[in-house]
Amino acid sequence: LGESLKQTAEEIHDSDTGQRVKAEAEDLRDRVRSGEVETKIREDILAVLHKVNFELGKITQPEPSTGETADDDPGDE
Repeated sequence: LGESLKQTAEEIHDSDTGQRVKAEAEDLRDRVRSGEVETKIREDILAVLHKVNFELGKITQPEPSTGETADDDPGDE
């Protein structure tokens, strides 16, 4: 069983897919170390917060009135 697992691991390591996964993992590691990932996350969070702030501003703004109130309804007379 141990020998079979070792052989399978070597086959995966040597395969194109295994090499691609390894390269992508190394690329991610390099981007994390360089601060690129942190910068991207900060930018994305900031964009979401700006959108939330905008939507909250729309909700909290008083609705424009048409110049009439409920007391001005001509059907009340």
